[in-house]
Amino acid sequence: MPSLCWPASAPRPLASTPKDGSPAVDADCKKPPPTSARKRSMLELVNDSPWQAGLYSGWDRQAQFQQTLVIKAGFSFDDAGLLTPLTPSAEIQTADAYHGEPEDSSLAAADESVPYKEGGEILLTGTAHPPRPGVRAMETELALARADAAPWRKVLRIVGRRQWERRLLMWLPSDAVPLEPLPLRYEYAFGGKDPKRGAVDERNPAGRGYAKYGRVQKDQPLPQIEQGPKFITSGSHQPEPAGYGPLAPRWASRRMHTPTADNEAVTLGLPPYKGPLPALQHNAAPPDQRFPAPFIGGETLRLRGFFPTTRTVELTLPTIVPRVRFVLDNQAESVRPVCDTLLIDTDRHQLHLLWRSGFAWSPTSRKVGWVFVSEPPAAVPAKEERKAS
Repeated sequence: MPSLCWPASAPRPLASTPKDGSPAVDADCKKPPPTSARKRSMLELVNDSPWQAGLYSGWDRQAQFQQTLVIKAGFSFDDAGLLTPLTPSAEIQTADAYHGEPEDSSLAAADESVPYKEGGEILLTGTAHPPRPGVRAMETELALARADAAPWRKVLRIVGRRQWERRLLMWLPSDAVPLEPLPLRYEYAFGGKDPKRGAVDERNPAGRGYAKYGRVQKDQPLPQIEQGPKFITSGSHQPEPAGYGPLAPRWASRRMHTPTADNEAVTLGLPPYKGPLPALQHNAAPPDQRFPAPFIGGETLRLRGFFPTTRTVELTLPTIVPRVRFVLDNQAESVRPVCDTLLIDTDRHQLHLLWRSGFAWSPTSRKVGWVFVSEPPAAVPAKEERKAS
């Protein structure tokens, strides 16, 4: 597991100020920032909300310096879909975290302190639970209904362990063994490495089932997580890796949106990129879990096949927007943050919302500014709020 502390050579996130007035805590290494760092920091965050909040250095889409405000609110939910605020919410994830070595495993959690995202996206972690003992295959479903778009759903097929075997002069999948609860990780989806031929499936190096030219081997395991309508029946079939969780930055579908850094500019203290930057550079969800518009509250989620005690849970997203004020040169401005990420952890029965807002801010600025975060007035019911907007 790599260190989650911010690299020494990278811009460091500013500390958030807890509501209880305790010393500010560095958002990555969980310790008070040095006094000298606090004096140099000219844009300060005052968090008077019950949620997590932090300011993070980075670059906007035009490759200009930016301070990004990230707010994270968490809720637990029961089998009936009742939401209860988490106090406190889970901390903001300030670096990518992997299940193992980055070259050989999938992301356990994606960096949440990124400067921007395109539209909105859903990330889900959890476990597929068979409906009853002895079944060899099942489905999981993640669905979203919102007033401003057509209903959306994603269904995955979960299968018991199988391997390739030789039958009738052909390589065919063996019969699946009875299914047990399966972690929904890309290690169980199509992908992986072909060590015999020195090849790697760049879409998912952590997966299983990949063989260059489709030349599978006896007893080579097949993926247990697939997405239809077509499923693997031959070694030549190499489908897209299936999953609900975040994709690693080095994987093919994300690497295509990563610009090349200018190392010479970095040594001069300049931004490492030239704008405009790719809109999807920081989106970590699978492409089919990205949406054109952010979340506004009132959307309905349906979760099926993720729980041992019930088959389906339906949730309605809370209709809240954190109140943010930006104060500079004694002038106050209201800022509306955007809810661009929905995090679902079905194992923990938890839901988190991430809001984001960027502030143009040069690291050499000597101006003094503040960002204030607080709870909004009493939330308006979702239907009424949409009418008023």
